[in-house]
Order: sequence, then C-alpha cells, then structure tokens
Amino acid sequence: MDLESSVISVEGGQDPNNISTGGNHTMEVVDLARLEKSQPSPPIDQVPPEILGEILRLLPPHRHWQTDVPTCQYFLTAVRSVSRGWYAAALLQGDLWATLILNLDNVAAYNALTSGLAHAWLDRAGTTDRTLQLDSYACDLHGDRVPEDGEGKGCIFANAAIVDALGQMQRLGSIAIDCPFPKCLESLSGAILSRMAPPVHHIPLMFTFVKSFSIAGSHWSEWLWSPPNTLSAVLGEMSLTSLWLSTPSYRSVPNDGFLDQALNIDPSVLRQLTSLNLTCDWPACYLFELLRKCPNLESLSIDSMDSMDSYSFTFRYSGDDEVPAFLPKLKALNLNNFPVDGIPDLAFLHFPSVTEVKGVLIEKDM
Repeated sequence: MDLESSVISVEGGQDPNNISTGGNHTMEVVDLARLEKSQPSPPIDQVPPEILGEILRLLPPHRHWQTDVPTCQYFLTAVRSVSRGWYAAALLQGDLWATLILNLDNVAAYNALTSGLAHAWLDRAGTTDRTLQLDSYACDLHGDRVPEDGEGKGCIFANAAIVDALGQMQRLGSIAIDCPFPKCLESLSGAILSRMAPPVHHIPLMFTFVKSFSIAGSHWSEWLWSPPNTLSAVLGEMSLTSLWLSTPSYRSVPNDGFLDQALNIDPSVLRQLTSLNLTCDWPACYLFELLRKCPNLESLSIDSMDSMDSYSFTFRYSGDDEVPAFLPKLKALNLNNFPVDGIPDLAFLHFPSVTEVKGVLIEKDM
C-alpha cells in the first residue's frame, strides 16, 4: 500500500488535495500512522535520517520548538506519529530545537510547563547555542492576568521547570525577557539566586556563554537596579556583545543617588559591548556617563519613554577643553522619540566613525 492510497482509504475515497481544514490534515497524518503500524517496515523509514532531517529543516513554520505556536506542537507530535524514522530524524537536527519560547497561552494550554519538556528541549538542542525567550506579559499560569500590583501567584518565572532548565543551560546564547511586573522579575532573579553556589557572585555556568541579553518591562520598580543589584551581578557573568535594557523612569526614582547606583555596572561588561539598545528618559549627563563606559560600541539605539521632554536631554559640557572623540567605533546611531531640542546637545560630541543615523524625532513643549 503506497502513501497516497493509504490517505485515500482513510478519507473514504476523497482526494486529499480537496481537504480544506487543518483538523482533517492532522487526522490524516495520525490515521496514516495507524495504518503504517500494520506494515512491517514503512517505506518512509528506509530514507536515511540525514535526508529526512534536511527536509524538516526546510519547513519554515516548524524550525523551532516554540511552545507559543500550537501548530508546531501538533507538527512534532504528528512527526512522531508517522514513524520512528521521522522522529529520529528530527532529533538529529539540533537547530530545530535552538529556540524555546514560553508564554502564558501555551503553558496554560499544556497544563503548565513540565520538567520533561524542559529536559527534552535541552537534550534535543545538543551543542547548539540556544535562545530562551520568556514572555510573561500575562503571566498567571491559570489564565488570569496579573493585577497591576504584580502579585500574581502563578508567575511563569516562578515555575520550577523553568528554574530547573535555567540551571542546566550550558550553551545558552541569548536570553530575552519581557515582563511588565516587577514581582515576576523578582521571582526569576530569586530562582537564579537559588541556583548560585556560595559566594553569591558564582552565577550558574549557563550565563558564561550568553552573548545577547534583552530585558524589558513597562512597570519596573527600582528594585532591579538597587543593591544588591542582582541585574548587574548577572550581567557580570555573561560574555555579552549585545545588550537591550529598559531602565526605570527618571521621574520614578527616589533621588539622583539611585541613578549613580544604577550606573554601577561592571566596567568590563560595558567595554565588551558592540551593540546597545536603551529605552530610557535619563538626563543626558547620566546617559553619557553610561555611554562613556562603552568605547567599543558599533551600534547604539535610544528609544525615549513617553515622559521624555527636551530638558531630560539637556547636556551642558563644562570646561574649556574640546570634547574628546565620543564612541570612536560607533557606526550606526538610531534615535526614536528623541526630542528635537536635544539634538544640538549632541553637536558637542564627536562620532568620528558614524555612517548611518536614523530614527524618529519629536517636538515637545517645554
């Protein structure tokens, strides 16, 4: 019985090309697998797994293990159902498992993330540099949005399986976290800290391979930036070349001394950065103080918060000496929602290597 006749017999003689619903397609694959079980050796199993793996890699919607895309889950389940050969081929393709995206919708749909899923992902990825994306915008595992105070009890970042996975990621190349509630990030940081061996600065090995780190949130408190400055401690263990940061609003911090503390990031971390993306409304004097510690930046993007006004970027250079070259390796500068009145202040600075400037400028009343 060949592949096409199997499908036709399952569908009652229908032409599979006329099937219109995705559900029928799924049943078609599962029923085909049921028929194949009656055959001693499905022809598909005779194809070398390396070739099957290359075929799987050519399917764009299914290139990554994304728990926020149910069709990908169905696809992998169907692959396993079709034959052992197909599933074995998928396991051989480490880059198919390079990205794990977790968010509320799928974690809730699958009765919360299980330790088995986390371990499976780690095993499948092999030596591939992996990307972990944690999206906790609506992060209560039971499906309810976290209240504005961020006191959700089912935070995805507090999930034991995620903590377990974080402790084992020794080839994690990128971390992206998006969460608007400070409590969620406290849960994550607490989980990370719980994995640290004394003394505290011994972060798990997973961080030592990270080249790109993104952390954003719209309702942060000063907690992340205040002593013991957990964020800075974690950054210090990474081999970062790319950093995305959303800073607390200047208007929400208790005093200027707090910003001084926020700038207390290990200089060695900033020196190795080649790309920096900031969302902030810090006064220019603090912003420039931070940028001066990043001499190797080649790409800089600044996206102002809604509260930005021209005064926030007033930069008064004191002294009679000429301002030295600033960010000598910078090639690309991107300014979004940047006040027009702030541009003249940048004229005091020298960007000798910049070849690309773009962005969106705005006019605001004083």
